[in-house]
Amino acid sequence: MIKIQMFSKILGIFLLFFSISMIIPITISIYYQEKNVFIFIKSFFFIFFSGLFLYMIGFYTKQELKNCDGFLVVFLIWIFLGISGSLPFLFLKNSNFDFSKSLFESISGLTTTGSTIITNFKNLPKSLLYYRQQLQFFGGIGIVVLAIAIIPIMEDEINLYKIENTDPMKNNQFYLKFYEKAKELWKIYLLLNFFCIIAYWAICKMNFFDAVSFAFSTISTGGFSPYDQGINHYTSFTTHIISIIFMLLGSINFSLHYFFLKKKR
Repeated sequence: MIKIQMFSKILGIFLLFFSISMIIPITISIYYQEKNVFIFIKSFFFIFFSGLFLYMIGFYTKQELKNCDGFLVVFLIWIFLGISGSLPFLFLKNSNFDFSKSLFESISGLTTTGSTIITNFKNLPKSLLYYRQQLQFFGGIGIVVLAIAIIPIMEDEINLYKIENTDPMKNNQFYLKFYEKAKELWKIYLLLNFFCIIAYWAICKMNFFDAVSFAFSTISTGGFSPYDQGINHYTSFTTHIISIIFMLLGSINFSLHYFFLKKKR
């Protein structure tokens, strides 16, 4: 029973974190004066209160998880986030998104698989097109690594990568190293996305919305696009070369980027 409460607490934290990500699509929807802003507002409240409920179930529970528990929690996180990520698609009115199609689009984005059931992107609001790219942005760095890097509570109370060791000092050193490396990987990921956005915007002459959208799917190597033609919407040779360069950088293990930048190795 205690483990179930601990699982509930962990899932609640991740859902609370994920609900905050709806703020950017809400802002974009307001900026473009779209009528579909409520699909993200409803998604935010639904995910937020679901996360809060799960978190409160295990609020007073403190228990370190073993390796097998960690694998189960990570599996549950992807399932719960996949379902939560499908809500904006599901709430969109006058569309052909049923639950299975919405879930497919969400999980495809979060896992950076890149497959899509959408055939006509012109009919979708800008905010939803951005949201698809944002799913791949989060999936590219890995939801678990992202959360550990930016949520301090993860270090003290939730050890998803517990290594059984009778020496608490060694355990603390392991968690500290993992926590610090997660932050460094996150910084590298942000840096790659930043330079990719600048390259698309300044060199390829994309508008800022497209530059951000394509950068998110390029570094994550997911391949989502706000256009039916994908990257071929831009036919210039320069655009294709830049996309290839940043896809290669995004496909390299981030630990190698870390050692190159920090250790000069």
